[in-house]
Amino acid sequence: MLIQLARLRPVAFFALLFCVPWSDLAFGGALEAPIAQKKTVLYREPSLWEQCPRLILATAATLVLQSLLIAGLIVQRSKMRQTEGSLRDSEERMSLAAESANLGMWVWDIPRDDIWATEKCRSLYGFEATERVDFQRFIDRVHPEDREQTREAVLRLLQTRGEFDAEHRLQLPDSGVRWISARGHAIFDNHNRAARLLGVSIDITARKLAKFQVQQLRDELAHLSRVTTLGEMATTLAHELNQPVGAIHSYAEAAELFLQKNPPDLNLLRDILGHIRQDAWRAGEVIHRMRSLLRRQPFKMDRIEVNGLLEALGGLIQSAVISRKARLRFDVAPALPPLWGDAVQLQQVLLNLIVNALDAMVDCPAAEREVLVRALPSATWGVEISVTDRGPGFSNETLAKLFEPFFTTKKHGMGIGLRICQTIIEAHGGQLTAENNPDRGATMRFTLPASPHEEEQSG
Repeated sequence: MLIQLARLRPVAFFALLFCVPWSDLAFGGALEAPIAQKKTVLYREPSLWEQCPRLILATAATLVLQSLLIAGLIVQRSKMRQTEGSLRDSEERMSLAAESANLGMWVWDIPRDDIWATEKCRSLYGFEATERVDFQRFIDRVHPEDREQTREAVLRLLQTRGEFDAEHRLQLPDSGVRWISARGHAIFDNHNRAARLLGVSIDITARKLAKFQVQQLRDELAHLSRVTTLGEMATTLAHELNQPVGAIHSYAEAAELFLQKNPPDLNLLRDILGHIRQDAWRAGEVIHRMRSLLRRQPFKMDRIEVNGLLEALGGLIQSAVISRKARLRFDVAPALPPLWGDAVQLQQVLLNLIVNALDAMVDCPAAEREVLVRALPSATWGVEISVTDRGPGFSNETLAKLFEPFFTTKKHGMGIGLRICQTIIEAHGGQLTAENNPDRGATMRFTLPASPHEEEQSG
């Protein structure tokens, strides 16, 4: 009978178990019909329920529990399929968005040192589809000059819990140098340990090349502007060189005359030779400054002393000031911090602004022609330099167009000088502005950042 009950389906078993009187379950398996009248049965064999009730209850409970588990698993499997479908759709949408934006996504499992990357990301870094990638293999792909910087950026992110934002070059054997911009953030576990680093990478090679081309064109325009400015100053520069050369010639003739005396005056000859040496040095300095301005060289940031910058400029522009019957005055505040910039480029800016100031006062009386170059500490950490003239100033229309390319108020001007000056100052992290003075004339003003080394020492 037990074997027959086990073969029944759970539903039939329960129906039989609860609907049929227990007295009708005979061990032999026969189901007797209900008896209308009360009978006494002698020598009746015990029923299955009487023989093993606990086994029946345990079997029934097991079947009920199995049924509930099966139903729960079916429901859970249905939900998992829905979740997997939603996750697949989300991944497909994310992949489509990443591919449209030319992004490569990656996840670095830090404890296992394993980097998962999308197909686009592997293509950017030159990895095969099935190739295992760890952090060292990733660093090996980075250009040797950028490896340490990239490694430090990752370590700094893990220590400070900030954002990872770095640009680095890749040295790939098939495509040469490639520029990559990577951004990401870290995820930490319950023990405050870095668990994963998630991020995206994008190829910015085209953008970098365009930036380099713009920088090259800007340098060429700046060089052209310097040549044009020095061409306008050709007469004054010739006069600047003619003075020391003429003095050297005169001193040499005088020395020859004194040598004809017997005995010659050696002390006087020493003084003459000292003057010759001094004038020769002055002529050499003029030539050196001209060569520096005329030379086309790349933008080079360096530490610059303000006094040295203005003194070198004053020696170059002094003849132009004298020829225009004007005065050039410097007002430099004490204890100014060193600047951070390109000395030649900044000299070009000041030279252009001073020449413009001199040209603006050409119709003013000679006694009123004065250019003031002032250097003061700026509100932020840096130096503010201004060039002030005593001319007629700017009209409102001129002020609105002053820095537009090819706009000029000069008869033979090219209209690129102030625009180039503005570009140079912006490249140094500053801003060039123009304004009219309250009484008369105009002022050109710009601010330059201090040297970062000087700022660190101050901090």
